Amino acid sequence: MIKNRITQLIFRSVYLTLAFFGLLASFGLFNADFNQNWYVYYTNLSNFICILVMIPIIKDNVKQLSLGNMYGLNTKYTRIKYYASIWIVVTFLVYNILLGDPTTMDYWSSINNLTFHLACPLVFFLDWLLFDDHSGLRWWDNLVMAAAPIIYVFYIVIRGAIITPDPDTVVYPYFFLDVDELGMSGVIQWVIILVAFFVGLGFVLWGVIRLINKRSKQ
Repeated sequence: MIKNRITQLIFRSVYLTLAFFGLLASFGLFNADFNQNWYVYYTNLSNFICILVMIPIIKDNVKQLSLGNMYGLNTKYTRIKYYASIWIVVTFLVYNILLGDPTTMDYWSSINNLTFHLACPLVFFLDWLLFDDHSGLRWWDNLVMAAAPIIYVFYIVIRGAIITPDPDTVVYPYFFLDVDELGMSGVIQWVIILVAFFVGLGFVLWGVIRLINKRSKQ
């Protein structure tokens, strides 16, 4: 773990700068075409949560430095930051494995891809891994963490059932949530797979952190 708070502040400032450009890109501002469907994408929502979590942590980082506390791990919002780290890692993995194509120039020329699908998830996760106090995490956090993705699925499915779509409206933002194409049973199967992936990833990270903490005490 890295306890130097100046290093932490620099790292977090880089994250917030990248996130700012990602935020603008998520609204379609770099394409000069406002994205009216920004609020249905899990990518955007998970990144927005990470930004909201990081802002008060940066504020506390600055406060600790102003008080002369040059060394220490982050102890603010560590539980929700752990949840957000898993949510955003899944954003990174699902997009880059199932949805995006990193072998194309379109991928690497898109500010949205480079920020919200690539750089921001990795930097946020590394910030949690390197700079946070993980001692308060418990095994059941990996079950609680899964509630937000499940709520998101309910939100998309219910919204899809009640809205009257037009050509500019995105109803189901991802193929694995498309009730019209897969049917409800097909969507449920995908949701079970993805939730299992969320929880499994959480337990892996939790186990790794416990192992690291045990070795550091030896």
